[in-house]
Amino acid sequence: MTGIARINEPTTLERGGGKWLGLCRLHAEAAAVPKALCVEAHHFRELAQRLQLAEDADALDAKEGQSIAPLSAALRARIQRAGIPDPLRSAILTAIRELGAERVAVRSSATAEDLADASFAGQYDSFLNLQGGSAVLDAVLACWASTFSDRAVASRQRLGIAHRDVAMAVVIQAMVAPEVSGVAFTHHPLEERPVLLVEACTGLGEELVSGRLDPDRFEIDREGQHWRQLSGAAGTNLTESRLFAMRDEFLRLEAQLGFPADLEWSWCGDQLYLLQGRPISTSRPAATRPQPGGDEALQGTAASPGVAEGRARVLLEADQVELDPGDVLVTTFTDPAWTRHFTRASALVMEHGGLLCHGAILARECGIPAVVGVPRATSNIDDRRTIRVDGDAGEVRFP
Repeated sequence: MTGIARINEPTTLERGGGKWLGLCRLHAEAAAVPKALCVEAHHFRELAQRLQLAEDADALDAKEGQSIAPLSAALRARIQRAGIPDPLRSAILTAIRELGAERVAVRSSATAEDLADASFAGQYDSFLNLQGGSAVLDAVLACWASTFSDRAVASRQRLGIAHRDVAMAVVIQAMVAPEVSGVAFTHHPLEERPVLLVEACTGLGEELVSGRLDPDRFEIDREGQHWRQLSGAAGTNLTESRLFAMRDEFLRLEAQLGFPADLEWSWCGDQLYLLQGRPISTSRPAATRPQPGGDEALQGTAASPGVAEGRARVLLEADQVELDPGDVLVTTFTDPAWTRHFTRASALVMEHGGLLCHGAILARECGIPAVVGVPRATSNIDDRRTIRVDGDAGEVRFP
């Protein structure tokens, strides 16, 4: 059966979605990419046509906020009930046997994802460390269904992307067992200085991406032999030789790809692997940093520029409460379940995370100020108290 693509084959965004296109570009430039294959997007389009999803997808355009949930849930349920057609099931099982990996990652790769102006970071489902054909097939179906997750629907509405125009491919990739993983931006997302920004953690990078932990953060000059460590909470112990090896490889790839790159990477032994690559979608230079004013302030990392004042809403769970327009979201970390809050929040404050985590990237895409890595923010900021978030200075103040 056609439509199961290999990484050495040419592809397009419409065939393989953003993640697969990024992986194929990296592979074509001789980056070390773990073995992978792709269930191409036309299989999802055939399913959508068979289930006549287009009318309900269009109906989502007229809904917003909590009213999205019932219809998007119904669409997901229809996809799950339909299952994967038998010929495709057999083709996937054959392909993963040929891949020869004991464990795999199964990742959504939407045709509206990893774009130059919208990463859709974490909006669609992905699954790690899967073993066995049955688990992989279930994950493929779940990735298809996540096309209509509440968070993905809300993000497309924010960006004016019609739901019926999006199709879902699925990447199946051999898992690696990393010692250290992370994210690198070949240009600083907030400043014009000629540095690479690298954030790292031990093991898999999922907690770093979500902002659940405070990463090790490094700046490496694009030229010369200068680097500095800005934070060291994660204890990765990345050596100078590895940092410069990463710098040289990432700049080589940037030059070949033709755009400033957002790269996910892992070290396994002496091998540097590239796991994802896409354009940086959130370069928003900060304004000249103002002089601090007032006596009381909490310090963190400036993650998205601008200044906003509003009522703090301290949330520990994504579904705890709905924000009113203009509220400031204060939380420990965000993952994709929090996405809908960004359409109403005037600013973001997080206890953990770095410049390259989900919350920071989404705040920059939405154009709201953000300060991350603010110790004990959820206990030091009273719910409903008015606060001022300075995303240029990395401060939270109490006017």
